Amino acid sequence: MNTKIFVMRHQSGGCTNLISKYELEKRTYDLYNKLRCQEVNRVYTCIPLKDHHIRPLQTATNLCTLLNKDLRLSNCIEDLPKFMYENTLIVWHHSEMDAILKHYGFHGEFTWPNDNYDGCLILYAHGWEFDPTFFENNKSCFMYWI
Repeated sequence: MNTKIFVMRHQSGGCTNLISKYELEKRTYDLYNKLRCQEVNRVYTCIPLKDHHIRPLQTATNLCTLLNKDLRLSNCIEDLPKFMYENTLIVWHHSEMDAILKHYGFHGEFTWPNDNYDGCLILYAHGWEFDPTFFENNKSCFMYWI
């Protein structure tokens, strides 16, 4: 299996510091259904500081509950492990995605679109891609059991 790091933006809050009621009651399950097929083993997020809101922590906590995974907290991007040996999810602020790419050794510039809550950065051993529609409802994965 090729290890991947999935980097997602926190859920939408509308006009509050918290995730919205719709995000909590409906969309969290859509995100979970997409992620459960990705065999995510570790989940990281940032600790809310005075200059950032709490939505990454809320998003990651809810997803960890559904995925039955422990949540690992980081004070800053530099505290994230430099190497991942299993599929990992990072839930973070969209304004810092370029710094996450640089943390993992990727060069160039990347700006997450302000209005995009469906996208996902996928980091591989030798490259990365941004899928702006990764978490759209019509793109869920299916698992077949034999």
